Amino acid sequence: MNCNKILTLIYIAALIFMSLVVNAQNRNNKFHLPNKVMESYNKHFKGFKIYNVSVKEHSKNFLYEIETYSKRKKIRATFNVKGKLLILSKQIDKKELPAAVISALNKKFKSYILASIFKVTGQINEYDIILFYNNDEFNVHQKPNGQIILKKQIIEKAEEGC
Repeated sequence: MNCNKILTLIYIAALIFMSLVVNAQNRNNKFHLPNKVMESYNKHFKGFKIYNVSVKEHSKNFLYEIETYSKRKKIRATFNVKGKLLILSKQIDKKELPAAVISALNKKFKSYILASIFKVTGQINEYDIILFYNNDEFNVHQKPNGQIILKKQIIEKAEEGC
């Protein structure tokens, strides 16, 4: 084989390799996130696949809530358009709750069934807890000292049929 053929094969192999690298880097951006948000996400969650994205408008700014998983636990990260991580919400087990939060839950919601718990950090620091009572679902927000900030019933809207 002459030198030109070898160089051509090396060049083609390099192009294929580079396209695979670029494709892997852009794989998570199928949600069309702003570049700064994507860069920040990749910095904080390197190698984590994005499962869902929701965009919310807040005070004339857009917030990007990105959902991923680590060790079968859900993680929600909220970024502003500049890529700043504002709120991090990680699913945790009951045993990871502070004693004050557990005590308040046992007093106020003794007969409720615990469905999920998220530790929320960043601009706010609280626990976001989903509870069931009979057929009703409730969302409870508590501070680390056990103080209940919010309790609201979650009402699913029925889909309209034909």
